[in-house]
Amino acid sequence: MVGNLWQSVGELEVDRPVHITMVRQNWYDIVPHNRELRIVMPRQKPLAGVASFLSCHDQQNADLVLSLLKELAFVAETPVQNNLCHDRALHDRHNPQWSVGNRMLIPKSLVLGIQLILRGLSPGSLVKFTWCYPWLPRGIMNSNGYIPRFQPQIVSLELYTQAGDETGTGRSSIAEEISVDGLVQLRHLTCLVWHGICPRRHALVLDTCIRQNSGTLERLDLRFSRRAVDRTPSVARAHDRDPVEFSNLRMLTLENVPISESG
Repeated sequence: MVGNLWQSVGELEVDRPVHITMVRQNWYDIVPHNRELRIVMPRQKPLAGVASFLSCHDQQNADLVLSLLKELAFVAETPVQNNLCHDRALHDRHNPQWSVGNRMLIPKSLVLGIQLILRGLSPGSLVKFTWCYPWLPRGIMNSNGYIPRFQPQIVSLELYTQAGDETGTGRSSIAEEISVDGLVQLRHLTCLVWHGICPRRHALVLDTCIRQNSGTLERLDLRFSRRAVDRTPSVARAHDRDPVEFSNLRMLTLENVPISESG
């Protein structure tokens, strides 16, 4: 399933040496009983968690671990950090080691590392996917991304993309880079968590996703950025002409969601 995974490890640009003992304790965790892999992206070396996992397992063992996973999480070393996304003023936008977005530069090696892990999973095997980092790269949740294409059956999706420097009136450039159009292809969710919803497009896609999963959702946790959003999700429309029924909802959390009082 992983194929030439280890042939690509050499392309991952991580400062050497990697301290394997420390890495195995702090930069990734494997929880056997629920088949979960949790990869940490350290502040100074966000790729280190991925590289550590690949370095600490021979190909056969890692192939087996990845193919059997039910839960996968990529998390920041600290609750919120923005240092991964570098402003163009600080870096050469023509450097081939960086992937250019509308407002920031992203290390291509990190994108490659994440893709290596995802390609090792068995299609249709994941139950839960968690992403806890301000920047969500394309290729994961966009309309042609990995999750909607190969893991559309997931029942739990948690996205924590809240930017650390966001203010009440500020505009998060990181949020503008995030594409989650693939949400509309997920139809089996019992848990949907997203902290850091910002652009109008996010709310529109989220609206469709919520409607499609209204009959199965048990937990819904939506936290918008403080920046005003043009359209609110279905759950926030108290007077919607086409109301949505949440027959199984047990836990609801809403934050910074403007609710219209007009009927």
